[in-house]
Amino acid sequence: MRARRLKIVGIYQTNFSEYDNLFLLTDLYLVNRLNNWEPDQVSGVELEIRDYDKLEETTYEIAVDTDENPDRYGAEYCVRNVEQLNPQIFAWLGILDVNIWVILILMIGWRVHHGIRPADYHHRAYLHDRRAEVFGSQ
Repeated sequence: MRARRLKIVGIYQTNFSEYDNLFLLTDLYLVNRLNNWEPDQVSGVELEIRDYDKLEETTYEIAVDTDENPDRYGAEYCVRNVEQLNPQIFAWLGILDVNIWVILILMIGWRVHHGIRPADYHHRAYLHDRRAEVFGSQ
């Protein structure tokens, strides 16, 4: 392995150590030269779909189409979607969704426990004030 001198012109930090320690932003020519690849050879392709609800279906369709069909350089395709590549991030997002539901349920439970409905706020305050006036005048 031969060491090469590169000039760093900037640092991109995501604060996700898996990305920061793994990825390098550079031009394709340098990557091809470092890996001894042909000009049109790459190690991966990222596709964007319009309908996120079809992510699993689209991943499966692409995997079926490319399964057991190596590229012209002999490399086999490996199809992964964004959720499969970043399970920690999507697990964290799932926890956030659960937390939102827990907070909403606690808020609704507190209101029900105290017998308060959203429309009752104004009326309860008014009745409380009237009772204070009645009791105060006796």
